Amino acid sequence: MNRIVHIFSPNRATLISFFSFLISSPAYDYCRLQHYNWSTAGLLQHVGDPDEVVLSRLVDGVWICGFICSVAAAFLSDISFRYVFVYALGVGLLSCCGPNILVIPMQCALSLFALACLKGWIP
Repeated sequence: MNRIVHIFSPNRATLISFFSFLISSPAYDYCRLQHYNWSTAGLLQHVGDPDEVVLSRLVDGVWICGFICSVAAAFLSDISFRYVFVYALGVGLLSCCGPNILVIPMQCALSLFALACLKGWIP
């Protein structure tokens, strides 16, 4: 286990964390758009054509794995605001599924933060 932790240097963990967030964000948007009428189908509940349900479950797996990987790698990174990122991702995005007006600005802010960290603007 100790070897695995040493493979991920803080710089590499930052890259993995923010790239996985930026890659899984479109899948999260797709899933959120599929649940616009969230009174009939909540989180991870897909109804409709069986082919669309399979695609929706695959997309769910992509964004869930991406966000979990992003949170896990953020703890190993050395970015100064990593705990704010983890808190906002965990509380803001994962608990606000459905058509919530706060999700879109929060996701935009987290995306801009991730891009700024990847560019090196935030130490």
